[in-house]
Amino acid sequence: MWRGERRGRRGLAAAAFGVALIAGVSVAVSVVASRREAAMEAAADAATGKEKAKAEAAAAINDAKAVLSEAQALLDKAPKGKGSAADIEAMKGDLTTAGTAITDAEAALSGDRILDAKAKAESAKAAATSVKTAVEAAMAAKKK
Repeated sequence: MWRGERRGRRGLAAAAFGVALIAGVSVAVSVVASRREAAMEAAADAATGKEKAKAEAAAAINDAKAVLSEAQALLDKAPKGKGSAADIEAMKGDLTTAGTAITDAEAALSGDRILDAKAKAESAKAAATSVKTAVEAAMAAKKK
């Protein structure tokens, strides 16, 4: 082999390496760009999800307030008969607890504790619904 021939081959190898290096860098740049786009998309999705969860928690709080109000109105009209005074007092206590849970849910929502807010609101709604159902059953039994 001749000296010039070796230099030529080395030159070609170096050029091929340079092309491969440039191609590798451009692939790396495109991977970084696509990962950056994915990260930005994930951040946007997270913000959207948080707002959706916040809206759901606020709706749960409003539902609980509505059911609590209905239950309180029904309890005021509940038939008061022999032996029902203790039941009515117990139901009033349940509604007071539900009202406190709603207040706690509102505080949790304002503090960005969204899941806690939703859980408290659902708990309050369940308690108020239970009282409402019991009073409606008592009213229906009295009419018979």
